[in-house]
Amino acid sequence: MFHPNDEILFFQQITRPRNKVVPVHNHNCYEIVYYKKCDGSIELDGKPWPFKSNTFSFSKPQTWQIESHFEEGELIFIGFQCRNTIDMPNGVYDDD
Repeated sequence: MFHPNDEILFFQQITRPRNKVVPVHNHNCYEIVYYKKCDGSIELDGKPWPFKSNTFSFSKPQTWQIESHFEEGELIFIGFQCRNTIDMPNGVYDDD
């Protein structure tokens, strides 16, 4: 259930160029990145995870991440705060 303290902080759809590397960074919020049409890898707190089209990554607040795109890719990313702790590990998941 949505709570008044829950908040979407950013929501963006973008195209990343081939061989784009997003430098190491973190967020003060949860983040979901949906890889609509992509091929690459994301490192979450030092652990590499491959991603492909129709997968998504989930990261908790303060998770260090680096994202590498092997081909041009379309993705959507959403940052949000949630009053309740989300009991889901950082990682990449299939959208099936």
